[in-house]
Amino acid sequence: MSASHDCGFVHSTTSRGIHIISWNVAGWIKTLQYIEKHHGSLKDWLDAHNVDILALQEVKTTSKRLESEPAIHGCRCPGFETFWSCCDGSTATPGNAADVKKNKGFNGVATFVRKSVMPKCTPTVLANAAVLEVPELDSEGRCLVTDHGSFVVFNVYVPNSGMGSRRLPYKLKFLRRLREKMSEVRRGGKQVFSPVVLSSPSTVHKRRRTESGDWAHVLS
Repeated sequence: MSASHDCGFVHSTTSRGIHIISWNVAGWIKTLQYIEKHHGSLKDWLDAHNVDILALQEVKTTSKRLESEPAIHGCRCPGFETFWSCCDGSTATPGNAADVKKNKGFNGVATFVRKSVMPKCTPTVLANAAVLEVPELDSEGRCLVTDHGSFVVFNVYVPNSGMGSRRLPYKLKFLRRLREKMSEVRRGGKQVFSPVVLSSPSTVHKRRRTESGDWAHVLS
C-alpha cells in the first residue's frame, strides 16, 4: 500500500489499485453540507477524487439520528454502501460509563464503499462495529471493520489519554486489543489496511518513550 498526505486526507492505494481516503471530519453533517455547497453532491465529490473507500472519523452522530435522517448523512449516496459505528451512550460499562455518557453523539466512525469494488463472491461488504469484542472498548464508536474479501479495512479513531493521563490505561488496552484483532485477521490470510487517527498525536509524540510498554509498535 502506498500513501501520501494532502489537504487533511490520507490517500492510500491497495495492490489492486483501490483508492482509499481517510479523513477526520470533526463533524460529518457540517462537512457534507460544505461538500454539497461547493461540489454539487457527495457523489460528484467522491467521483472527482476517484474514491473507492472513504473512511471517516469523528462523524459525531447517533444511530437514532442515522435512522431518522439518513439523507443528511449521505447514506443514500448513489453507487455507495455506508457503514457506521456510533457512540450512543447505551452500551456503557463500569469501566467507561462516565465517558460514554459525556461523549454520546461524539466520536464515531463511518466507511463509504463504492459498490463496484465490492467482492464479486458476495453481494455486500461484511461490516462489524463490535470489532474488539470487549463492550468497554467497542461502546465509544471508535472502530469499524469492513471485510472486502481479500482485504479488510480497520477504520479507527484512537482514544486520547485525557487530562493528566486519566484515560491512559484505557487507551493502551484499546490499542493492544486492536493489535490482537489485526493479527487475527492477518493469520486468516487477508491483508489489513488501517486508516488510524490518533486523537492527540502531539501528546503521543511527547509521551511515547515514557508510557509503559511503549505502544509505538502496537499498530505495526
